[in-house]
Amino acid sequence: MNRRQLLALATALSGAWLAGCSGTPVTKNQLADAVVPPPDASAPQLTPIDAFADALNRRLAPKATNLVWSPWSVAMVLAMLRDGAGGATASEFDKLLHADATFDARLADGWRRMAHATGEPLHAGNAVWAQAGPTWKQPFRDKLTALAASLKVVDFTMSPATVEREINAWVSDRTAKKIPELLNGDVDASTRMVLVNAVHFKAPWQVEFAEAPGGDFRTPTKTVQTPYLQGNESFEGYRGGGWTAATVPCQNGEFDLVVALADDPAVAPSACPWPVLTDSAAASGPASAHALVSLTMPAWKLRYRAKLEQILAAAGIPTAFDPTRADFSAMTADEPLYVGFVVHQATIEVTAKGIEAAAATAAGMRASGAAAEPVPLRLDRPFAYALVHRATRTPLFVGQVADPTAQESELA
Repeated sequence: MNRRQLLALATALSGAWLAGCSGTPVTKNQLADAVVPPPDASAPQLTPIDAFADALNRRLAPKATNLVWSPWSVAMVLAMLRDGAGGATASEFDKLLHADATFDARLADGWRRMAHATGEPLHAGNAVWAQAGPTWKQPFRDKLTALAASLKVVDFTMSPATVEREINAWVSDRTAKKIPELLNGDVDASTRMVLVNAVHFKAPWQVEFAEAPGGDFRTPTKTVQTPYLQGNESFEGYRGGGWTAATVPCQNGEFDLVVALADDPAVAPSACPWPVLTDSAAASGPASAHALVSLTMPAWKLRYRAKLEQILAAAGIPTAFDPTRADFSAMTADEPLYVGFVVHQATIEVTAKGIEAAAATAAGMRASGAAAEPVPLRLDRPFAYALVHRATRTPLFVGQVADPTAQESELA
């Protein structure tokens, strides 16, 4: 085969670790979710993806527009690709992800802690569909095993559409049908491997909101009417540097929704300093103060689909998308590979009772202190938000709300 022949490696990785792909021989139709090992007794390791998530978030929505995406899911995809890259291609992945030798281990530690959170609000899975025949290098397979990806051997050349439907069904099942069709014609007879992850999060608030009267929300272009939610208690928050933020804990206190509003309506939500979104309790500055916040926010429901090839190339990994220069020789020596597509889907719904979110990512490869009184925070214009795992500060879902009455958003 030449460089122009497809080798699709569709990696939809957003949050779960499955059984390894080395060890006992894998036969067709074998694909079983593995038990995620519990975290060790050591202190949680802080997430390794903060810098990457911050930079890509600004590229995805530089202006005030609706957005929901999973930095962790996309980072998982890129981590898998990085494990199979070599030379300059690997160096670009390292730079984009700010990755070091501990990167995969820290991702895995965060996943174990989130998977075993009290009440198990997070459910996810990784799986690999691989073409029978090609030799996938053992060190690469060992790295997939470390990230707990289960393996199923298939024949893409005979029934690519059937395999794609199977993958989509697997993703749909693991996202509570929130992402029913991750792939749409991406798999064909020249596909050789598809690596998939799907993640679903659902949890009630620690204290439910009250449904408040509807009111105005000022979008960048118009004013719309939207339902509002009123906090029944004050929340821990932050005020300083031109931002006011509130941290809304989910039940059992291991995940938080952080919302942040700029003091200046002209400032886009994507300009929010990353520590305010992911760790407002630790954010500090010369004019900052921790505060109690009386929060009023809209109910919202967003869905987002994006093709990320151009965004990621511009962010720092152009070589991975170049069929003449990409180096994925750590995966296989049978034929040269390059990344042909990266697709991401995510959805989120925030109500008076709680929060539900799901995401999946696919990358395809082709051959070749508290204030005395609560600070009022009414989110009635574009604002930023993040769903964060408290112990590791992992940004599981991130985005912004520019128009809570509009549910669909897409980046072509």
